[in-house]
Amino acid sequence: MSALKGIIVATSLVLVTATAAHAQKVSKFGEGATVMYNMEGETAYGTITEKGKAALMKTAKPLGNGVVIFRSGGKLYMAEDPGDKMFKAMGEYLGN
Repeated sequence: MSALKGIIVATSLVLVTATAAHAQKVSKFGEGATVMYNMEGETAYGTITEKGKAALMKTAKPLGNGVVIFRSGGKLYMAEDPGDKMFKAMGEYLGN
């Protein structure tokens, strides 16, 4: 998995977790905002540095659609969300 994909996975996991924990609160993920999430469930938040961005952009790939990241059975999964269908119906998916 590329470093950028890992960051995107981490970001999505944190956003999904934060959304579930805050009664489906929606927030903006601003330019340079970075979230890292490891397999032990630890998270790190911050703003990416130019050095970090340069390193990640070597293997980074843009996402064309929204994305949902979740854990199941000790593994991380990422699914595209074409048309933001899951995001628009988040109550059905987050179960708050």
